[in-house]
Amino acid sequence: MSIPSTSIKLLPSSLIQRAAPRIRSILSSYTNGGGENLNQAEIEDALSPYFHPRPEEAASTMSVTSKPLISSREFSEWQTPYMPLLTDRQLELTLVEIRRRQRHYRRNAKQISSSSTTLSTKRDAAIFVPLCTVNGVPSILFTRRSTNLSSHASQISFPGGYFDECLDTTKNTDETYCNVLGNVEDRLANTALRELEEELCFDLHRIRKSSSLSKELPFLSVLGQTQPVPSMTGNRVTPIVGQFNYDLSHFSTRDFKCLFPGNPDELDWIFTVPISDLLSNESSEPLKKWGDQDLASTKGKYEYWGPVFPVPKDDRKNDGDRIWGLTASVLRPLLRKVFEPVFSQELENGKGRHNIMSRL
Repeated sequence: MSIPSTSIKLLPSSLIQRAAPRIRSILSSYTNGGGENLNQAEIEDALSPYFHPRPEEAASTMSVTSKPLISSREFSEWQTPYMPLLTDRQLELTLVEIRRRQRHYRRNAKQISSSSTTLSTKRDAAIFVPLCTVNGVPSILFTRRSTNLSSHASQISFPGGYFDECLDTTKNTDETYCNVLGNVEDRLANTALRELEEELCFDLHRIRKSSSLSKELPFLSVLGQTQPVPSMTGNRVTPIVGQFNYDLSHFSTRDFKCLFPGNPDELDWIFTVPISDLLSNESSEPLKKWGDQDLASTKGKYEYWGPVFPVPKDDRKNDGDRIWGLTASVLRPLLRKVFEPVFSQELENGKGRHNIMSRL
């Protein structure tokens, strides 16, 4: 699917341009050791999901020294020199749950067939966290996956997918694509950008011809990345933070739909949410994925809660639509440690607020 041959109104976003250097600085500070200056309480306050000891067991839990469930070598594979999104405890429990599920799948595979069913090989994946302004309001773009997909159907997510060595290594990347987006060296950044373009179905060459896109200012920029987080299948998912450098229209408008037609095989809704609405409307819910752990050292001692964010009211919104799971776990620390401080002045002045959530 391609952009219709109509004029698209695009103006550079001065707010995004002013914010970009500080966002880059915050994200890069972790690679330079800046993140180590935060104390554990500050880190845990920003990260998600939340793990709460049950009140009646908190005292006994605090007095017991738990034996590590994951080896230091396995931990080091996830703790890259970028901004962390999970605390050590959260990462440990996630890896333990992945291991438990893998044992379960192996047992089932043996019962079904000794040769036909095997666990999939771990793969690298990347998601793109798309920062933007919508009519001057700092916002984030989300997608809802198609109902026809075999995994995570109808879930709210960030654009992304698996690394493809043929498409995503720098040496094989088309020069025009790299020049338009900037000099992207990281292979996973290439993955995130490719998936973003494939899912949203925007055509950079068509956009340049049918809009007032500046030759000096690219349509997209990469600002940085965070540490990878594990999916429940054990794959490494690396969030790439980037921005649209031009101000976007509201997602319900014709201009927005012309700009991002969307791939119907992968998505059935593309929308934006103001950062102020995400910050002020966060809630939480129990995470059921750890509800039946069979490990004595953790069973029954904790209640596990994850962050949840609402989506704006729209004709395409379905009952039960919400931002949760891995998407919300990636979103919350970025909101608290990056976007909120960067856009604090706009949020305080009320310029970063829409009335979208008032209609929920």
